[in-house]
Amino acid sequence: MLAVPSWAAAQVDDPSTRVWLGAGLAAGGSTAIGGGFGLLVQIAGQRESRQLTLRAILLSSEVSSFPDGGGEDLAEVGLLYGRTRVQSYGHASISVGLSLVGDGSRHDSRYSPGMPFAAEVGLEALVAGVGAQVFGSLNPYASFVGLAVFLELGWLGIP
Repeated sequence: MLAVPSWAAAQVDDPSTRVWLGAGLAAGGSTAIGGGFGLLVQIAGQRESRQLTLRAILLSSEVSSFPDGGGEDLAEVGLLYGRTRVQSYGHASISVGLSLVGDGSRHDSRYSPGMPFAAEVGLEALVAGVGAQVFGSLNPYASFVGLAVFLELGWLGIP
């Protein structure tokens, strides 16, 4: 028998809101810059089976040029909404949303709308934790995918 997790069946016994800030290192590839390394920063709110995330990603094709020091840069700011499963030791979530994607430079910038997506897991204890996220964005300028590893701070339970 195959067991499939149900994202819709969330923790009914825990109606509290959780808010946390995540920041970490990212690696990814895009149609515009090829492969690159960078940063992921996000603030997320979770209530029951829902998660709302404001996320920013900056990738650069050259670590020595990061950011805007001569290499190709890619930046995205997006709002994602999804389903989450919260346990006492952490969470898992899947989200999609809307974003603005640009080349990350200060000169002659190009921007386009995007559809970001993310699948993440986090392990939390008290007010800190670690997480990993597979992220990406479909957009006309520079679609990309990647992986981030980040620290979580401020894991708060607000009734």
